[in-house]
Amino acid sequence: MKSFKHFLQEATDSDSSQRVLELAAKDQSARIEYNAHIQRNKGDWKKTRREWVAAGKGTEEDIFGDAAHREEVISLLRNPEKLVTHSNDKVRQAAFILAQHADHHPETQERYRDALHAAGLHDTDHFKYITDRILCNKGGKQQFGTQRICGSSE
Repeated sequence: MKSFKHFLQEATDSDSSQRVLELAAKDQSARIEYNAHIQRNKGDWKKTRREWVAAGKGTEEDIFGDAAHREEVISLLRNPEKLVTHSNDKVRQAAFILAQHADHHPETQERYRDALHAAGLHDTDHFKYITDRILCNKGGKQQFGTQRICGSSE
């Protein structure tokens, strides 16, 4: 028989997993819409950004409206060990998306990358993408060539 403490931990983990899924879906929805807008503007991202902000979908400083959930994301990813090895593929993918897009909080990205490495997942795409994102954000060259936002290692 499970203890009450164990039951509460499972319920909390379940709630956290659900919230990770919800926040990642919101993140991806905004990015998909934004990228479609860029396509409609024939790749003119500056025009798209101006229109996006004028429509009230974001600000110059927070184009995807991430600031409202920033602290919650940081909190959910504070101990990423369970998320990187979660039994549900969708939860693992959602946690990765949130970590990958946590550019405002490099410590969160580094903790997530370190958790992947500690779990023996250093040959996965998630590890490669988050590693390159961290390097790019620090102004360095990426190691695996996964990011369009900065130069490659070549």
